[in-house]
Amino acid sequence: MQGKVPTLEELAGQFNLSVRTLNDEFKAEYGKPIQTFITEHRLNEAHAAIISTDIPLKSVALRLGYTHTNHFLTAFKKKFGYSPGSLRKKAGPDQSDD
Repeated sequence: MQGKVPTLEELAGQFNLSVRTLNDEFKAEYGKPIQTFITEHRLNEAHAAIISTDIPLKSVALRLGYTHTNHFLTAFKKKFGYSPGSLRKKAGPDQSDD
């Protein structure tokens, strides 16, 4: 987990593009809107952190840019079909602290 994800405005500025152009070009290249890509990446990072660490779920959510834990919980369950808490229980006590 690497911290704050840049906003679309920040990304567009880095490439000297409008937000709309950035979205359009990203979708043409990757087949999905950039925000969908970012959300999927954040949730995959969360999944890995939940399995491999004992960081509290609220902290995982905050580190990945979710200001409201309930938004994180809802998005996680929508993507994976189970809650972060159930994943943590399934991962069990053999988690590493790395």
